[in-house]
Amino acid sequence: MINMTYSESSSPKDTLSVAEAKAQFSAVVAAASVGGRRVTIRKHNRPVAVLIGIAELDRLERGAAAGGLSEVARRWTAFEEMAPYVTEAVAKRKRAGGGRHVSF
Repeated sequence: MINMTYSESSSPKDTLSVAEAKAQFSAVVAAASVGGRRVTIRKHNRPVAVLIGIAELDRLERGAAAGGLSEVARRWTAFEEMAPYVTEAVAKRKRAGGGRHVSF
């Protein structure tokens, strides 16, 4: 088990398994909210979620309002890690008949 205790002088891992994030949830939240970290949560060694603080969310939403989802992806420096999985999911949806309509 890792120690996710957050302090100004320590840095938690940027990527955790679901079990690690669950076991250290308070420290993970502190790292994102106070420390400004982006913590990627992995399940079966694949990224499934990212925990970010409110300030980062506000920044991303301002970008979305200014230029849409592509602007969010451009401003989000951790997006490169997720891009292959997004591409794979889109390809699977197309092969399966397109999926369902989702609006934001």
